[in-house]
Amino acid sequence: MSVNIAFDSYAILGPMSRNRGIGNYALSQFTGMIERDRENHYFFLNMTDGSFSLREHISGDAANFTEDFISTGKNNVLLRDERYSGVVGQIIRNYIRENSIDMFWVTSPFEHEFLPYRKEWFSGIFTAATVYDIIPYVMKEKYLSDKETYRWYMECIGSLKNYDRLFVISDSVKDDLTSLLGFSPDNIDVIWGGVGKQYVKKELPPQELSALMKKYHISRKFIMCTGGEDSRKNLDGLVRAYSMLPENIRREYQLAVVCKLSESGTEKLLDIAEKHGAGGDVICTGFVPDDDLVSIYNAASLMAFPSKYEGFGLPVVEAWACGTPVLTADNSSLSQIAGDAAVLVDADSDKSIAAGLQKMLSDEKVLADYAARGEKRLELYRWDKVNDDIIAMLREIKLPATAEKKRVRIAMFTPLPPVHSGISDYSEDIITEMSVYCDVDVFIDDGYTPTSHFPENVRIFPHGEYEQMRSAYTGTVFQMGNSEFHYYMYNYIRKYHGCVVLHDYNLHGAFCHLALNVRKKDFALYRELLSSDLTKAEADAYISSVSGGAAPDIYGRELNSYITSQADSIIVHSREAAEKLLKKDISRRVKVIPSYACILPLADAKEVKEKNGFSRDTLIISAFGGIHTTKRAIPSLKAFAMLKKDIPDSHFIFAGKLSDEIKADFEQTVKQYALTGSVTVTGYADIEKFKEYIDMTDICLNLRYPSNGETSGSFMRILAKGKCSVVNATGSFAEFPDDICIKLPPVEQTGEANEPAVIYEALRKAACDSDFREKTGSLARKFAEEYLDIKKIAKIYYEYVTLTPSPSPVTEELISLLRQDKNFSSSDTPPLSTTLAYAKMYLF
Repeated sequence: MSVNIAFDSYAILGPMSRNRGIGNYALSQFTGMIERDRENHYFFLNMTDGSFSLREHISGDAANFTEDFISTGKNNVLLRDERYSGVVGQIIRNYIRENSIDMFWVTSPFEHEFLPYRKEWFSGIFTAATVYDIIPYVMKEKYLSDKETYRWYMECIGSLKNYDRLFVISDSVKDDLTSLLGFSPDNIDVIWGGVGKQYVKKELPPQELSALMKKYHISRKFIMCTGGEDSRKNLDGLVRAYSMLPENIRREYQLAVVCKLSESGTEKLLDIAEKHGAGGDVICTGFVPDDDLVSIYNAASLMAFPSKYEGFGLPVVEAWACGTPVLTADNSSLSQIAGDAAVLVDADSDKSIAAGLQKMLSDEKVLADYAARGEKRLELYRWDKVNDDIIAMLREIKLPATAEKKRVRIAMFTPLPPVHSGISDYSEDIITEMSVYCDVDVFIDDGYTPTSHFPENVRIFPHGEYEQMRSAYTGTVFQMGNSEFHYYMYNYIRKYHGCVVLHDYNLHGAFCHLALNVRKKDFALYRELLSSDLTKAEADAYISSVSGGAAPDIYGRELNSYITSQADSIIVHSREAAEKLLKKDISRRVKVIPSYACILPLADAKEVKEKNGFSRDTLIISAFGGIHTTKRAIPSLKAFAMLKKDIPDSHFIFAGKLSDEIKADFEQTVKQYALTGSVTVTGYADIEKFKEYIDMTDICLNLRYPSNGETSGSFMRILAKGKCSVVNATGSFAEFPDDICIKLPPVEQTGEANEPAVIYEALRKAACDSDFREKTGSLARKFAEEYLDIKKIAKIYYEYVTLTPSPSPVTEELISLLRQDKNFSSSDTPPLSTTLAYAKMYLF
């Protein structure tokens, strides 16, 4: 069974770990797991650095990987201050819910720069954390002498007991957790580290070797060590031990300390060497870039690493990978890693270290023997093996079962077929799938008899019966669109609230039609519909203009608050719509639920063409839904006329009803460009015929300008059918991946005069390159299967509609606090506004 696994960015990007041992370990581990695990899906939650892309470190297409960045402000202000922990916690809860996360993996639980995780953030899912070592506790006299630091560290230790599983990087760390801190060994798994792919054996040409030695002031064969100024690394003990070697060995081998040291740290080591008679024989290279480090490993005669404690001694395996023999300590993980493939010494004894060095450097055969042993043992610490072991371990983990919920009944207001509305078809499918989880009563407008066939636990009523029945419902849902088919819902929403599904962000067209056409220029009503979005002065000026004969500005003035301000919660299909709603009113409860796709078997396009009277090889281009100015029908016709010259055997199908507003212009354009016989307008088509038109299409057009912020149901069907489609990169369309469709710039960028040429170029690209067309369609189908499957969408819908909302962490007091914070600046406003909106989204 596939599992959704999320991991955070703390180890890879946290200030304590980035580009260091822990960061490199986590980077290699998770990129390797993503590359090799074809069963599970991985999610990288990055709240620390928007300039970093983990995908760039992954080989292959990584279809099983999703990467998200959520800004936490300048200097990660939200992550660093306890006052904002409610927002951070809600972000994590929302991320888990949005992506149906089964397992959350904390990569660096001791990252002191950021807020600690809390148990309640992960209710109902499996949690794991990686522990690299507990060195501060093992050596607490050195690291935890300060009471406040000790308190913080022990709180971190305590929080480890909240995780369902701990992954440690050596048996030594597991032993320490169990013997020193009382952790149960049953909840701890060992995941050994691996060697980075850059560490390899290589022959250094004499000229390159000479340049390397000169660069780092090395003049003869040498012993290398890596480490740092932490006394645990034992560089001073190594220098003293080296000084004890016979003079002939020191004349033959220098000691090169290969790491970044402070000026005082360098002086200290060189002073020790001078004091013990090894002045001039010890070299401190300073910082060494990765490429040079690999070369130094290859050039060294021996790598000495007598550390006093390591969670996992990476230098040991790095040296082996470069064919270099190793001397290391007999403590902690080092002896466990080394086995019999390195000379082991007592790190607390200079004499023991010196004896080990002398044993190895006195005989070339000994060096060669340990180099060979190291290469053999290295196979245990190759990341491919390590990651395969981790993936196998994940299969054995038993995730918590979902608790069985009591069956509930919800009410839904919506048009249904035969009402000519995409929302009718949408609701018919959603209700059918939701009926798996709950009972549904549907309340429809007067004047028609629905043709829908639902399961037995779905009932249909006239809307007037809702009031006496409403106490029976766990939730009430209103499917709201920008048309007259939804007018009957307005009073119910304003009186009873409920959950509004906003299919079109901008409802101004419907508001205008209701006030000026249905109610015969009822400007008082129009003013009321405007009042929730405009100030009194703005509304007065606008009404004065329209009543004086000016055309209504239905696209320039986006309206919806007359409806949305009365909703208990709102569902939208795009992030853009959610962020607009929340920026207008941060107190709203908003959830993004993508529109759905029914994943059905694919049809043979050639056979369907033939069935409908076309040649099997005719290139079919189609646009779907009502034919309006906003669907860019006229520029599409002009583009098709250009394409027709390249591909005479082509046909354009408009699968929808031609609106009166565009009819004359449409017919004139067809005649002007001699397209009669090459263009078909189907009129309204029932859903089965609609699907058939998609099946026979080679290239689908789904253009918008201006946009009402709508999500196209036909586009979802197009993606699920695996078709190559052309869209404008505007509104919700811009949020889809670039490789599943052809995206045209918004019309406001290209200009309407250039629009036909832009559409033509996209059509020609798709028409003339069948491989590209097929690849784009295949990726579209995969995307629909993974993210738009109606079975998944219906479950999310049900959970949101029926679960009790939790309190929002975003308050006016918190926003005011942020504005006063020294880490907040005006440049942070857009990303932090988006983050606060995200914390408000998906609230149950």
